Amino acid sequence: LEELPTQVKGFVAAVWGQMREYAERLSAPSLWLVQEGLSFEEPIDEALEYLEDKGKVYLEEKESYDGYLFYKIRFLEV
Repeated sequence: LEELPTQVKGFVAAVWGQMREYAERLSAPSLWLVQEGLSFEEPIDEALEYLEDKGKVYLEEKESYDGYLFYKIRFLEV
């Protein structure tokens, strides 16, 4: 994790920390991450790739529309 850029670390923490806890409370296997600003696409992609490589999440769907990014993330470990 240390080798990742700061912004990517932030998204890793948000997805694996806050989103995973929320999914756990809801008993939801998947959640949507919605982010305004297409400039965030690269760091989010890198964060999700890192978590996928660790076997923690699976990216089910990715879309962009009207300046927003939409990611459907399945949590493999909760």
